[in-house]
Amino acid sequence: MDKFNDFHQMNLVLIYFSLQLTSGTEKIMLKTSLFLFLLPLLTFGAVAPEIDYALMSRYGFYSAAIKGTADAGVALPGDVVYGIRNPALFFSSITDRTTEIACGYGRDPLFDGHIADFAAAYTNGRGALGGAYRYLSAHIPMRQHETTLNLSGILFENTDVKGRVDFGVNFRYEWMNLSGTGHRTMPVERYEVDRWGTTIYKTTIDSIQVQYSREPTARRFIMDIGFYQPDFLDNLDFGLSILNIMGYRWEERKPHIITSDLSQYDSVTVTGDTIRVIYKTYSFVYENAKGGLPGRYKTPVIGIVYRMEASSAFRMYFPADIEIPGLFDKKTKNRFVFRCGICSEINHMFLLRLGYAREPETISEENFGFKNRNRFSAGCGVLFTNIKFDFYISEDAFGLSGNYRF
Repeated sequence: MDKFNDFHQMNLVLIYFSLQLTSGTEKIMLKTSLFLFLLPLLTFGAVAPEIDYALMSRYGFYSAAIKGTADAGVALPGDVVYGIRNPALFFSSITDRTTEIACGYGRDPLFDGHIADFAAAYTNGRGALGGAYRYLSAHIPMRQHETTLNLSGILFENTDVKGRVDFGVNFRYEWMNLSGTGHRTMPVERYEVDRWGTTIYKTTIDSIQVQYSREPTARRFIMDIGFYQPDFLDNLDFGLSILNIMGYRWEERKPHIITSDLSQYDSVTVTGDTIRVIYKTYSFVYENAKGGLPGRYKTPVIGIVYRMEASSAFRMYFPADIEIPGLFDKKTKNRFVFRCGICSEINHMFLLRLGYAREPETISEENFGFKNRNRFSAGCGVLFTNIKFDFYISEDAFGLSGNYRF
């Protein structure tokens, strides 16, 4: 894209100076050429899509354990941080203990500054109260703070055939600040206006780099719900969560374009008529938006885990999830995100993980468009009596986390 813009900018300079040296028919031809060169430049430079950080933060780091299986784990109660992905797992992960605390740190290409999180949960055996905090930052720069309150517990008791059903709900508050500056290539238009204010001639003569401040803030109050059922079938566990099922937002949207006068030249008289020559360009302003969370943010996630126990000292788990962003929005084209992984537990102490995801690289604010990419990840962990440490790595990200149960 940079080479594309440089090429057109070089041509704009040549045409601009040529306009000063020519007249008549030649000038009209050069103006036409200028417009043809500007058209693709404005198309690509002025309307480039913005990344939807509100959605992309869902794919950021929050646990090295679940990242080791490429975020597949909506039906895998590994630790309390899994409860961010499925609220029921805050309770399901600690039914054999009283309290668990966890913390982690990671980085990825989008949030390339710092990602740090902390989570804790307490259970009485029938229900759990949990909470989490996550901080994300990027070098653009961008900062996001997330605070989560969880309520979870047993919804239905187990039967002779199937396991119990756990249910959980997350209440999440997010605050995002996007600061710094940005540039857009905008046109400069020349107007010739008669004394009655009627435009008698208009043409695009140049382009300029417009600098604008990027300091919008966004606050969102969001609710997630989740279900988890072990032994849904023999050796098969089931999980379902609906992320962003309800919410309210207060935010300043990305800047939109307004027209403004750049300068106004003195009036001139042409064939007895008074003509004013006005040059106009564009600038950016922010618009405020508030109200319910758009339907495209609501994302159901369905997951299963197949459990295999080769011996008392060796177990394997095979999680697989499917996400459908925007399923409840009629205007959004349904898209699918697939995740799967393998987790091996050796001697109740060592953990090895592999994962694969077909997930969005980025998601655009304007049209909810995204292009899926293939992501592979690997991780390991070590489990002591009350303490667990996990580490994961992929081709463009890493993270580590620790848990303490008592």
